[in-house]
Amino acid sequence: MSYTTVEIHIPEAMKPYITENNAEDELQRNALLLYPYVLQKKISTNGRAAEILGISQLDLIDLYGKMVIFHLTK
Repeated sequence: MSYTTVEIHIPEAMKPYITENNAEDELQRNALLLYPYVLQKKISTNGRAAEILGISQLDLIDLYGKMVIFHLTK
């Protein structure tokens, strides 16, 4: 999987919590960034979101569940 860097604007107080050294935190952050687009159907399925993140669909559903984000698909 290839990565890119984008600039986002966040409140200054968030800066200490945005880490790139911890792979688990990075995966959770990226999954949360995709979540609104899954809900809005701009990303058609959890499977596509999982593919973008480089994990399985079941791992993504488990990750959302651990973060107390429930998303049901057909």
